[in-house]
Amino acid sequence: MIEQKQRYNSIPYLIELMKEQFYNILRSDTRRWKLSKSEILKWEKSKQSLRQAIKNCSYGDEQARCLIQEYMKEFLENQLDRKEELLDQILPFEKPLRMKERTKFLILLYLTEKEHGKDALSFLIQTYRWNRPKYDGEEAIYEVNIQDLDRIFYLKYRELNYIEKLEIVIQTIYESSFGYGIVDRILTMNLDGVSAGVSKDILSLWIFYKGTMIHFSCLKFEGEQELIRICKNIYRYGNYGQLSQTRGYITGNRKDGSRVVVMRPPFSESWVFFVRKFDIAKQLELGDILIRDQTMCLRTILKWIVKGCQVTGITGDQGCGKTTLLMALIGLIPHSYTIRTQELTFELQLRERYPERNIVSLRETEQIHGQEALDILKKTDGVVTILGEVATNEVASWLIQVSQTASLFTMFTHHAKTTKDLIEGLRNALLQAGGFRNEEIALKQVMTSVRFDIHMAKTRSGERFVERVTEIVPIEEGVETRDLVVWENGRYYKKHSMTKETQKQILKYLTVQERKQFLIDMEQFLEKESLC
Repeated sequence: MIEQKQRYNSIPYLIELMKEQFYNILRSDTRRWKLSKSEILKWEKSKQSLRQAIKNCSYGDEQARCLIQEYMKEFLENQLDRKEELLDQILPFEKPLRMKERTKFLILLYLTEKEHGKDALSFLIQTYRWNRPKYDGEEAIYEVNIQDLDRIFYLKYRELNYIEKLEIVIQTIYESSFGYGIVDRILTMNLDGVSAGVSKDILSLWIFYKGTMIHFSCLKFEGEQELIRICKNIYRYGNYGQLSQTRGYITGNRKDGSRVVVMRPPFSESWVFFVRKFDIAKQLELGDILIRDQTMCLRTILKWIVKGCQVTGITGDQGCGKTTLLMALIGLIPHSYTIRTQELTFELQLRERYPERNIVSLRETEQIHGQEALDILKKTDGVVTILGEVATNEVASWLIQVSQTASLFTMFTHHAKTTKDLIEGLRNALLQAGGFRNEEIALKQVMTSVRFDIHMAKTRSGERFVERVTEIVPIEEGVETRDLVVWENGRYYKKHSMTKETQKQILKYLTVQERKQFLIDMEQFLEKESLC
């Protein structure tokens, strides 16, 4: 047992003590003990589970975290002899004014999580308006500073019992040794993303929540070495190789499906990581996304575009909600249609959102080229193809290919700002990577492949919305674009009806009942006033 004269208030001391304990367990030689064969096998199995859990902690594995923390709990309780006053020496629970900001935030999140689970951070942000702007003159700033944190912490803080104190101490030790530092519990929350190393104060944290990037300047890593440790571990799931001076960045996925990008000097000016999560997007239905007033005509158009099996691009800037809308629209695809996705990284996680659907997802690897993966998809009885993000010329050429031959219809996302940019971008991709030499032929391939552009936008305050729905119409002179629904001056307006040709194409894929409703909707679309 630790003698009471030891430095209980030193978290680093306890971290080293805990690491030593794990080392002793893993290095223990059961042959020297007088144990039965079954006892030895049980002990060796326990050692193997601990060794695997320590490895999996760097992947963000929740089960591994629980196992490691159970070991910590048992060890710490034995060492402290279950004396609550010793926990108060480790962290100043009885003197909250002496607490560090990261400890205050951990306690605040811990208490909120008891009631709200993985929505705890979302609850704090929404309830205490942390996603609302502050103003420096006319400039809007999104920041949670020390004063903001203190105000809520002292409002919510209460006397903690022994178990609560013990769990908070264990989490503090864990996140500073095996976990991800200040982002360890944050990464388990439902949000859009987390990043660090992205401002002058490289140790502070930024959280991406419902389209708004919020600077949590109140939360900082202990030092640059802790930030570097997190950067070196956070991408390890999936065996993407080693980050080094010569290989200055790595992109990949974490075990929960979130996308991670890590960069280091000399490629970047500091150590940086970005984690893009899609927890909120997975929970949203179409009605949750289209929250602005008077969206019925917009919902009607989107419904028939998907049910009518039209090749559709969802476009817009980064972070404007393209993936969120795509995941919601997939829910409109008839249940009998099988879905095949190809992505650079597994971001959509459609099986989690639609567990009863027939869905297979592939991605390019070092050994399997994207074109080869696409060829395999063609042989898997897929009806609908989803391309996560068309970000390169090669992927754009794949889009045209699958749109024409591989599936009934395709949906994809793209960073184009206008429909003209989308068309010309895909045309240029065919010229550069698709084997085409003639611009007119390449343009014709695009026009006959992609029929609709749903453009997303985001306000400065982070609100994401559908800005317009545009039909792409092939004509002899080239291409015509027709805006069907447009957001203007704070309202949605109906601009044009679908062309008769597109309506005929959609009707082919609808049930008898759906055809009746579709024809009624199209007839009424422009009968009433243009305001939705």
